[in-house]
Amino acid sequence: MLRRLIRSSAAAVFALGLVMPATPAAADAPSTMSYQGVLSDPSGTLVPDNDYAMTFRLYDVSAGGAALWSESYAAVTVKAGLFHVLLGSTTPLSLAFDKPLWLSLQVGADPEMSPRVPLASAPYAMGLRLPLDATQSSASPSFAVRNGNVNSVALLVDHVLDVGTSVNEGRLRLAKGASLTGYGLTLDDFGGATAGGQILGFNGAGAVTYSLQPDADGSGGFLAVRRGGGSTGFTVDGNYLNTGDPRLSISGTAGSAVFNMNETDDAAVVLPANSIQQAEIGDEAGIASIDESVSQSLTGGISTILSRTITVPEIGFVVAIGSFDAEMGHTSGTASRIIAGINVDQNLAFSSITRVPWVEANAPSGEYRFPTSVNEVFAVGPGSHTFYLLGQEVSTVGFANDASLTLMYFTTGYGTVAKSGDLATKPGDEPKRDGRTAAEIAAEQAEHQRERLASIQRQLDALRASAPAEVSNDAPRR
Repeated sequence: MLRRLIRSSAAAVFALGLVMPATPAAADAPSTMSYQGVLSDPSGTLVPDNDYAMTFRLYDVSAGGAALWSESYAAVTVKAGLFHVLLGSTTPLSLAFDKPLWLSLQVGADPEMSPRVPLASAPYAMGLRLPLDATQSSASPSFAVRNGNVNSVALLVDHVLDVGTSVNEGRLRLAKGASLTGYGLTLDDFGGATAGGQILGFNGAGAVTYSLQPDADGSGGFLAVRRGGGSTGFTVDGNYLNTGDPRLSISGTAGSAVFNMNETDDAAVVLPANSIQQAEIGDEAGIASIDESVSQSLTGGISTILSRTITVPEIGFVVAIGSFDAEMGHTSGTASRIIAGINVDQNLAFSSITRVPWVEANAPSGEYRFPTSVNEVFAVGPGSHTFYLLGQEVSTVGFANDASLTLMYFTTGYGTVAKSGDLATKPGDEPKRDGRTAAEIAAEQAEHQRERLASIQRQLDALRASAPAEVSNDAPRR
């Protein structure tokens, strides 16, 4: 028997769907809506009192289409034609209720009734239509979203969140726990409508600990970190005095350091007095030198022309460069020569690198002068080392005039040091050789690689030895 729905009271139900999401886990309010109606036969006579099977469906079109939701009841009590159901009590209302919907009813095996009933909003619920635009002033929050599960998100914005408009300043405040004071972080306006926004961080007592702001001097940014007592400990001014150059300042209770890229030379970096000690600069290149404008007589044995001591902080290399004007009183018939060389930590022995000014035996008798220079690279360990510029006359009367000895220390070596072999007896007697073979080149490359790795390891060992036992995590603050 075809029945008809002659009256319903679903008008106020749509508002409930708007403010109470259909997923029970995401809301405290039940995701159901109350619906009442009156059943009659086609002639308008109320149906007899009884229990009737009913099926309700929701559509997004007034006719046709597919049901978005349905719920069936095996027995709904109808008395004097009136019935009442709580939709969503068996099949959750998982719809968003964000568009027009129509409700249909089917009784038993009868066809679905027509026309469908459009769901309407309650009057005050229409104030919650999207987009929401509250204009009332209130001391309490206009909109509050809470999630009892502290491990779950209370509000998700999928895309863009705008705070504030071109008319009203935007301000975002992150509150701390109830046992703390005020806010932990705020994002708000800085210095008026044209200056931009700032980020302020607070401690548990509500005092500012750091700030990130637009540069008051013009374009750029300004970062400040406070230390104890509210004083500024660390600042970075991206556009110092509108010069376009940054300035970094670190201020403590006993001293300060400033790095100002708008300055040049020593003024660009200002450090506390005595902040750099000898131990901290000891791994830089060092130098020692001596010059004498006197004449040193050379005898048949090895003589010390000059000596110079240099103290080095760690293992490394010293480049020693010596020079003098070799003077020989030559007698024709006997070859004359003077041997020159450099050695370290001992006086009367040449190292592998020597130079030999030479006068042939058949040269006329007389006085001969030769500018003589010798240099060598020495591997050294930490401590003091004395280097000697040495000379020896052979078969002549010899002098070393206007001598100099320069020592240069380097903490590391990038490359390899190869030394020559035997001393030539006279010019032209040096051993000759062809071009270097591929095996010799490969061997030198391997030696260079070993020395480079050893140098890196020495630096790492030195850093570990000089590192403090523990590093403080306290950052400068103001």
